[in-house]
Amino acid sequence: MSSPNSTRKRSRAKDQPAHMDPAISESVKKWTAEDDVLLMGAVSHLGNLKLVHGMTVNLSKKFSLHEIEERWYDLMYNDAIMKTVKKRVETLTKENIRDLQSKIPFSIAEENVVMKITSTTKVNLAVFEDLLVQNPTIFHISRTAKVLQEFWTTLFKVNCLIDQTRACTSDSVLERQYDISQLRDDTETSIQTQSSSVVKNVVANRRTFQDWEKVRTEIIEEYHLNEHRVFDLKSLKALLKGKFNYFLIRDDKVIIGRKTPNHSVDVDLSLEGPSGRISRHNAIIKREPSGEWNLQNTGSRTIYIDSKPVLTNEVSRIIDGSYINIAYIGVTFLHGLSMENELNLRIADSDNKL
Repeated sequence: MSSPNSTRKRSRAKDQPAHMDPAISESVKKWTAEDDVLLMGAVSHLGNLKLVHGMTVNLSKKFSLHEIEERWYDLMYNDAIMKTVKKRVETLTKENIRDLQSKIPFSIAEENVVMKITSTTKVNLAVFEDLLVQNPTIFHISRTAKVLQEFWTTLFKVNCLIDQTRACTSDSVLERQYDISQLRDDTETSIQTQSSSVVKNVVANRRTFQDWEKVRTEIIEEYHLNEHRVFDLKSLKALLKGKFNYFLIRDDKVIIGRKTPNHSVDVDLSLEGPSGRISRHNAIIKREPSGEWNLQNTGSRTIYIDSKPVLTNEVSRIIDGSYINIAYIGVTFLHGLSMENELNLRIADSDNKL
């Protein structure tokens, strides 16, 4: 009889089509469809990637925080990977998804509600059924009265109820894994066990849970002069267009990397997304006297320019429209008329939203 791990490995290999993009191929090898369903459910419910990482969420392997950040970033913004994920999730049965949802950890909000039932209360299933009815927006849809009672019992044993002497912290409780062994009957509530519902939930989260939304920037206000909103391009030589930011290039040479408290760079890619694989000094973009632009890879990982690899210490020419991929971050290099058109379109879009 084959083990679950061997089945998962075969599932990874079977799901990986030929000629797959390297980034997608790598993610398929790392993450199973079951991993993605559990990650999507846990992050959507807990709303905190660090909290998800700190818990045992029954993934197929131990993932680092950087890996979880990168995978969530892919699920949010990488349409190609999301398309692959959708196809893989659709192969799971309703029972598979139901079992995975049963493993989503309790959130702090859920814990705060349950712990308000004092240690002197004569608890029974009716008490927790009322709790579910009174807090439908707090509890995960798969919670049952029996599961809440078991969770309350755990809190009681570790002295974490509201009337007990606190011998623990919320973090110590949340580090535990509480499985949901029973789910409500399908006739009583619409559990999101259909594969399409799981994926649609993540698509909806693109609008409501933008993990990197906090770094979104607008065009710098210095370019709006007086009431005429004239866009001054004289000081700009090029720009790098990311998903959230425009990195304006005013010098003939700029350093690209990851900013730290003790290290500054001209282009800080940590503003764009997961930066754990980005070196502090990852690349140099330089304008030659001839007017050509080159990129030198000064980091430890391969950089891709228009899908062509640039190894460490190698130099490659970049042209208007070149797509530069550094780890999980991708930016487009623009200069000249393309840069002017891009920025003016952005200005017009901002004006329309005013």
